[in-house]
Amino acid sequence: MNPTHSVRKKKILKVSIISLLSNTLLTILKFVAGILGNSSALIADAANSLSDLITDIVLIVLVPLSCRPSNKRHKYGHGKYETLASAIIGMAMIVLGISLLVDAINTVKDVIHHQQVITLPHSIALVIALFSIAFKLSLFIYTKKKSDQLSSSSLRAKAFDHRNDVFTSLAVLIGVAAAMLFDDQWAILEPIAAGFVSLIISYTGVTVLVPALEELLEKSIPEYEEKNICAILDEEPAILSYHKLYTRRIGTRYAIEVDIRVKGSMSVRAAHDVTQELEDRLRLCFGPQTHIIIHVEPQEEKDRDEDFVPFE
Repeated sequence: MNPTHSVRKKKILKVSIISLLSNTLLTILKFVAGILGNSSALIADAANSLSDLITDIVLIVLVPLSCRPSNKRHKYGHGKYETLASAIIGMAMIVLGISLLVDAINTVKDVIHHQQVITLPHSIALVIALFSIAFKLSLFIYTKKKSDQLSSSSLRAKAFDHRNDVFTSLAVLIGVAAAMLFDDQWAILEPIAAGFVSLIISYTGVTVLVPALEELLEKSIPEYEEKNICAILDEEPAILSYHKLYTRRIGTRYAIEVDIRVKGSMSVRAAHDVTQELEDRLRLCFGPQTHIIIHVEPQEEKDRDEDFVPFE
């Protein structure tokens, strides 16, 4: 394995293990405090932490696979295993959020129709909610910093998951505090807080899942990045024109393919030097692992792909 890949894998796994241990602790604390403190919102938040724990395990399994080098069966590498991990995290959050929302709605309906009486929560639920907010905020800051340093989509998904947990715990805190401060008729605020928690979880799941699916479905890289590619091509005087610019992400790296047109009289050696110079400049801009294919055509050649829509 490439030493750079090996170091990156170890750093991602370290962050993932810290997240795993943290979510294990929070899951236990929230479940116990939710039961002892009569807090459905905190139990819902505990279920959220349990889902985080499961996605941590998925991340720990898939990240080593994503860092494996190219082989005969995967010539473009294994980077999309990490994208797959992000997609699984997003889907798990959406499913959990919907499930918790249904439970919260049913509880509120039962209370309104006097089919259920809510027991007021105890102060232990308030204490654990406060602890969770502070703990998850620090985890978010740490994980987001590491995700930026390592260009890791899966760690970025986990960072936003931690940020999501800050808001869910804040919702729990508000719901529990309101239920404790007012009389019994306001106890309904507690399951309403649980419902709000579920909406936050589902929304964050969508924001994690959509970019992962776009990458898995070969969406082009952002337009501003493609414009950077065009700027590099425009600066090369030997290129008379270019077309068929294709781009996509492969895990943490970009893949760039483009056809360039040069004078038909240019030698093979000179054309090769031009492409080498372009590759060096593109990798300087987008990273040393960028996958680049440049096809050289003489200016006089007619485009054989009549149905092709050129990049604008």
